Amino acid sequence: MVVSGRSYYICLAFVIVGLILFHGVSDEEYATVHIEKGDSIWALAEEYTALHTMSKPDFIQWVKENNQLPTSTLEPGQQLIIPVTMKQLSTERSSQFAYTGAE
Repeated sequence: MVVSGRSYYICLAFVIVGLILFHGVSDEEYATVHIEKGDSIWALAEEYTALHTMSKPDFIQWVKENNQLPTSTLEPGQQLIIPVTMKQLSTERSSQFAYTGAE
């Protein structure tokens, strides 16, 4: 009985630590993009490829599921959540404008 009691507390500790360390990203932390004429989910996957680790088909599926899109067709004016965090996006944008030295 002592062994099973100990096992329970060890498992509980692992679950708690796992929840603390591996919490998911909330929707508020994901970047939102404004769709313009001619944009496609495939083009978004290519544009943000350095900021996510998904394959292009996985990126497309994620965008469709998380934005409740029945098809991959986009309309100008749509706002889409993409699987890139705001932190990743701001880091990428700030590195584009980083000082590179004297001209």
